[in-house]
Amino acid sequence: MGIQESSGWQRFFGNAAQTCAECGYAWAVTLDDADTAVMSMPRAVAALTGHPRARRKPAPAVWSPAAYAWHTADAIRIWAERFAAIAAQPDAMVEPFDQNRLADARGYESMPAAGAAWAVERAVVDWAESVQRVDPPTRFAHRDYGAMSVADAVRYIGHEAHHHAWDIANGLGG
Repeated sequence: MGIQESSGWQRFFGNAAQTCAECGYAWAVTLDDADTAVMSMPRAVAALTGHPRARRKPAPAVWSPAAYAWHTADAIRIWAERFAAIAAQPDAMVEPFDQNRLADARGYESMPAAGAAWAVERAVVDWAESVQRVDPPTRFAHRDYGAMSVADAVRYIGHEAHHHAWDIANGLGG
């Protein structure tokens, strides 16, 4: 991918030396590594199809592995759409979305795991195309997070992918 580094993302995500306490994602990851985490999601969800635990919630307040796959597909696709919009109009405000309301509206817990695998495959295709449309240092405004760069968002979605691949593997008993 060859993404160039930007500055200032640590302010948004915290200290670059930090890692996610649950999944181990290092916030100082390179942009290429963050992109690889996103592009690897189809492999992470491939085990869902036909797996007896794909739609089993490990705890009442925790999504099933299939629901995590649906969420990740939506998050990747939404950011792909945002990158396309930023490329066309960098000064447009990026609006937040409530992941739990989206999960309820779409019915993640009742949607088939095989569909989630397909959705993730499609989402990463859109991601790969859209991330090429924007330069990593490009700044934009997010209604909740304030000023961000494309590089910040790539690392954020890299974490989403890495973390939810971890959630899926744990939910399947891996």
